[in-house]
Amino acid sequence: MRPAILTGQAGRIADEVKAMTEPRINPKRPSAPASAVWTLATPTLLSSVRVVMAAIFPWVGDTGRLWCVVASAVSDGLDGIAARQLGAATWWGGMIDGLTDKAFVAVALVTFGLEERLASWQIGLLLTRDVVVLIAILTMTIRRQWNRLRRLPARMLGKLTTVALFTLIACQLAWPRAELLNRTILIITIPLSIAAAIDYLLRFGKEGNEDEPG
Repeated sequence: MRPAILTGQAGRIADEVKAMTEPRINPKRPSAPASAVWTLATPTLLSSVRVVMAAIFPWVGDTGRLWCVVASAVSDGLDGIAARQLGAATWWGGMIDGLTDKAFVAVALVTFGLEERLASWQIGLLLTRDVVVLIAILTMTIRRQWNRLRRLPARMLGKLTTVALFTLIACQLAWPRAELLNRTILIITIPLSIAAAIDYLLRFGKEGNEDEPG
């Protein structure tokens, strides 16, 4: 009986080893590594469109600049959709998304300032949120607070500020002589940017206190 039992055990072990070593194919997942790479890269490539538009913006006329705004706004919507649909949402992808938004807005506003379409103090107030977020990111990076950096929140006031800034830039280009319209959007956007900056500061402070040892 013992030889039979040992033979049976040896057979089961051989079957288990074979099952462990055989490749398992999941038909729901891409079979080629390149597919996974493209899946992760697609949202980032869409975000990168705004960097290209920012580089082009100062050197073209108002019509070309308006198309730059449209392309940037479309890419801003599509990169998030692509990340969710492809299952490629990552913390660094979200950070790239936010930074490319801010890069395009900053270039556009500085260009308007150089052309005297907006005053320097107006540009400074419009960029209040972006300056606060950039300082926070640099501080976390210098201190190597990677966990806090990964938890960098996307806030509703921040999103509303981005929409308002894109609208302001577009209206300045499409209707440069509509002073009442542009002034109204400016009056709305500046407090939004300041409120978003305060909201981010409060959030960063709260997370900092939560990270401190009790």
